[in-house]
Amino acid sequence: MDDDPATDEPQVGWLGLGLLGAVLVALGAAAMLSSLTLSCDPETTATSPRPESSNTDEQGDTPLLAAVREGDLDAVETLVDEGADLIVGGSLAPGEFEERFLDGTPDEIRPDLPDEPGNVPPLVVAAATGNAEMVSALLLAGANPDLAAYGAYTPVYVAAALGHAPVVMTLVNAGAASVPDTPNNDVTPAIAARIADHEDIADALDVVTFAGQ
Repeated sequence: MDDDPATDEPQVGWLGLGLLGAVLVALGAAAMLSSLTLSCDPETTATSPRPESSNTDEQGDTPLLAAVREGDLDAVETLVDEGADLIVGGSLAPGEFEERFLDGTPDEIRPDLPDEPGNVPPLVVAAATGNAEMVSALLLAGANPDLAAYGAYTPVYVAAALGHAPVVMTLVNAGAASVPDTPNNDVTPAIAARIADHEDIADALDVVTFAGQ
């Protein structure tokens, strides 16, 4: 009787197939575990690049704050469209902030603050530069009109102290408080404006405050 040709070929039994499947499953699980371990590795995560809108320059300013400082409205609009943070602008000590943005203002308008770095929101810097168009753009993007640097320097306070009347009215019309709840030694924006000899701004803020009572 002739041999069956099929029996001459090597056969893989069910046991062999089962072992082969187990090996493949084990290899797949190991590869998946390795991938998860790599993605959760603190060193790997820590060195991943941050979004460009979160990086800071040599002065500690984010790209948005730098663009606001330089009056580059197109750059500001682009960064806002990309999701730039409207709250965090830069980390400066109060003295450095006052030197950069409040130079020439009377010492009486400067509250006694701890000499520790704190956040300077982009809208505060926009108010300090006197750029009403920039202030309007940030407000339109959703910036908080009362968010203060160091809990003391609100955009209205800074603009009033520096004599930027259009900025003051832009902020007030957007809902900013004319008498913000800040620890400024009872120096309101109107008082700060009057100390700095900006009587028109002081009078306008007094009217707004009286009307709101």
